Amino acid sequence: MDESTVKKLNALITVMVGAIIGLSIPQRSYLIPLIAIIVGLALMRFIKSKARTEGIVLEDERLELIASKASDKTFRVVTIALVVFGFALKALNNALGDILMYIGCLMLIVYLVFYRYYASKLGGV
Repeated sequence: MDESTVKKLNALITVMVGAIIGLSIPQRSYLIPLIAIIVGLALMRFIKSKARTEGIVLEDERLELIASKASDKTFRVVTIALVVFGFALKALNNALGDILMYIGCLMLIVYLVFYRYYASKLGGV
């Protein structure tokens, strides 16, 4: 097994799970997609662990840094958008505004918890 095989298997699993979800939703079957997602994630995890035991490097420090930066920017943009839309809907007396602002606050709290955890674990605050 090499890196391209791992990528192809992961893509195949993703397509299969997507197809199962696409076919199950019109039938209003929600248990089948849930099972498909869990099985797909388990298979992808198994493939990744098998690749690691064979010495295949799937992620290096550069990819981890890229993912970290992308995640941080995504979090910031989505949180700001949620809060802005929440305030706009609240100004229009829409109850959805409260929900969006609560979700924004929850995201900030979760971010703070993880930030503190990693800062103490990696030598920081």
